[in-house]
Amino acid sequence: MTVLITMLLMVASAAPAARGRDYRSAPAHCQAKVEKALKGVSGVYSAVIALPDGEAEVDFDDDRVTAAQLIGAVQHAGSDAKLAG
Repeated sequence: MTVLITMLLMVASAAPAARGRDYRSAPAHCQAKVEKALKGVSGVYSAVIALPDGEAEVDFDDDRVTAAQLIGAVQHAGSDAKLAG
């Protein structure tokens, strides 16, 4: 049985933060890069980044994907993430 889980991640861009800015001021290509990284994880059905909120909503199969894998994908894309809430 496949279970669809929606997880909310808080996302921050590492590079702009180093210049005193957070992800909300990052360009759209950063959003696309993080979305692509999340969607590239096997078992992820969808990933949507909300730039103004610095959040990513991810739908995935919890039998195949862990939160650590999602956070790792965001980090590999050059940003940082943590579970919201």
